[in-house]
Amino acid sequence: MITELGPERFAFDETAPISQRIKVKEGRYILRPETVESIFVLYRATGEQKYREMGWRIFEAIQHHCKTECCYTGVVDVQQLPAEPNNSMQSFFLAETLKYLYLLFSPEGDAAMDEYVWTTEAHPLPIFKFDEDFDENGLILDE
Repeated sequence: MITELGPERFAFDETAPISQRIKVKEGRYILRPETVESIFVLYRATGEQKYREMGWRIFEAIQHHCKTECCYTGVVDVQQLPAEPNNSMQSFFLAETLKYLYLLFSPEGDAAMDEYVWTTEAHPLPIFKFDEDFDENGLILDE
């Protein structure tokens, strides 16, 4: 994409040349978290630096095309420069998109994948070890 922001909807055309396989179906960008969430999980699962690099490029694109004097905004079409703001900042941008970007670059102990399950709203839920944390009646043991 020209702005390096992901479109709301796209499709793959496997018959097209590699550089033309992604077809934009709906070009707006509304600051959604799903791509950054996936990159965070892939980085934590593999440790491959390329996922942090992808996240950084997305962050830079958001800073360049979506930041305004008072907040952030989505854009009307990710394929047009200059990007036209849609003058709307969804609540999930602060609650999820930026949280996943933060987690992507935070030390791994801050969000250990073997200690927490992440909800779709990026809330960490501790993973309980039932044999260690609960008694035979399912009650939480005192620490």
